[in-house]
Amino acid sequence: RESRSAVLAALDEHAGASARENITAAVRAYMQSIGTDPRRARVALVEVVGAGPKVEKKRLESRREWGMLLTGTVEDAAKQGALPPGDYDLRAMAVIGAINHVLDEWSGTQPRRPMEEVIEVLSRVIMGAVAA
Repeated sequence: RESRSAVLAALDEHAGASARENITAAVRAYMQSIGTDPRRARVALVEVVGAGPKVEKKRLESRREWGMLLTGTVEDAAKQGALPPGDYDLRAMAVIGAINHVLDEWSGTQPRRPMEEVIEVLSRVIMGAVAA
């Protein structure tokens, strides 16, 4: 919930910005919220998988909510002509998996790559997925 709130606040703060600026702001907020503490990232991204039926139900609900958030953001950009229309729900799921894998790997690695480098790469991955 905290990471979603951080992402929503970043998107609100950058309302009216380009799709790329919105994506970069959202990725930065997510990374700062969940990725800067390796324990938090590990629990939220890895250990939650298979933690029991109730937790799994919540994890899948959360993943769907993240997908709807990303899909809605990208569809708004498409309506403004910034991105081509498309099947964003499937693209969102692919992007979420990529982001979470990279974030888990980055948060637990020492020395870490600079956060801005990871934000730039993830922003390009997302733009590539939604603009294709």
